[in-house]
Amino acid sequence: MLKSYEFGGGGAAESQSANYKMEGAVGDGGNQPNSSNYQIGAGLFYQQMASMPTFTVTNTSNWYNKLEVKITNTADNGSDAQYAFKVTYTDSGGSPQTKYIQSNNTLGDTLYFQTYASWGGASGFSLIGLASSTTYIVYIKARQGGYTEGPYSSAVSASTVGAQLSFDIDIAPTDQSSDPPYAVSIGSLNLGSVTTATDKVWISFATNADYGGVVWVKGANGGLTSLATSHTITSVSGDLSSVSEGYGAQGSSATQTSGGQLSYLSPYDGSGNNVGIIDTTLRQIFLSVNPITGGRGSFLIKVKTPPTAPAATDYAETLTLVASGTF
Repeated sequence: MLKSYEFGGGGAAESQSANYKMEGAVGDGGNQPNSSNYQIGAGLFYQQMASMPTFTVTNTSNWYNKLEVKITNTADNGSDAQYAFKVTYTDSGGSPQTKYIQSNNTLGDTLYFQTYASWGGASGFSLIGLASSTTYIVYIKARQGGYTEGPYSSAVSASTVGAQLSFDIDIAPTDQSSDPPYAVSIGSLNLGSVTTATDKVWISFATNADYGGVVWVKGANGGLTSLATSHTITSVSGDLSSVSEGYGAQGSSATQTSGGQLSYLSPYDGSGNNVGIIDTTLRQIFLSVNPITGGRGSFLIKVKTPPTAPAATDYAETLTLVASGTF
């Protein structure tokens, strides 16, 4: 039987048994030239190593708990090649950490290899379960069969941001900014008919919460109250045209710059003279089920008074609006 040899830095016979296999080349390998910009590998093992892939790590949407990882070039490795990611960062206590990306796209203690397709292919994947306001430094390595595992790549880094929520209100007939104190003037009430306030209540809302957020509304008295007459026009849900007396809110607009979408909810989604109740319970009026930027919404105030309602100039209600993120 002829032995197999390799030209280059010498040759070595292939030695193996049922329990082991050794592969090597003998001869002068020389020093390995390198600098901060390049590295030259020599010898049989370097030639057999899987090629170094390239990848990106990004935060494209102000995420506080995840990053997008994408292998952008497999460097002509075969479809059966496997890749693993190492991640380093400093935790909230100031301690350096080294972890590896697992098959469920979280960080763990075990080095894990899987194929390009399993890492999401051209779409990549979301590295989840991360801490906010933290910089993550990521490395990749590849292998394709035995004796082929290569070194880690150069570092690629990206950072999560802090959890964010912004909220503001304005009072105006049209979409414009206004300053406090905020007051909606209803004007003179027409007895026996529905009056719609000229001003709208506008809200500005944005959050990077994973599941969006909610704007809530409630009143202090559950209706328009006159201290002078001790009479309250009670808030209701329904068609004001069909009741003798009532007061409520009706959604008017809901838009966003990106994300979202923002929408107004039942019972505030009526038309005509249909309104939703504003009592002393916090109730959801606007909702986004996804992170949202530039959310802008508005609602109307509608009132109906009966001919028998006592006349007064001090009918008023104090509204409270609250915004929350669903993190």
